[in-house]
Amino acid sequence: MGLYVGEIIADEETKRRQDNDTYFFDPGLQMDENESVQRPIYDANNIGNFTRFFNHLCDPNIFTLRVYRGHRDERFPDIGFFAKRDINKGEEIGFDYGSPWWKVKHNNDHILCMCNQKCCKYNTNEKMKELEEW
Repeated sequence: MGLYVGEIIADEETKRRQDNDTYFFDPGLQMDENESVQRPIYDANNIGNFTRFFNHLCDPNIFTLRVYRGHRDERFPDIGFFAKRDINKGEEIGFDYGSPWWKVKHNNDHILCMCNQKCCKYNTNEKMKELEEW
């Protein structure tokens, strides 16, 4: 298991930091698209560890889970990464960033997925149009 480490910031602060090199993690966006609890954003740009370098994979080998240590305040979960299966030496480690992340990145920056997996969901404009319609 690895924990995502980052500076806890408000959603408004993310807008000010958009031009900088950031490693945002939104526990509400990635972990439960239908949840209404407002959570802070974690920015691992200045304060972080190795987990900030985990990339997106459409067929991920790790997953995220909210972890509470010493409290049960749902606004401030730790973000744990856990293996879905055995991971081979030299294999890229990644999790699914989720369709909300891809919608924002594609609409704002025209970014497409480059995971090169057979099951890739976000690698063409046609697939992104399907996602928008969904």
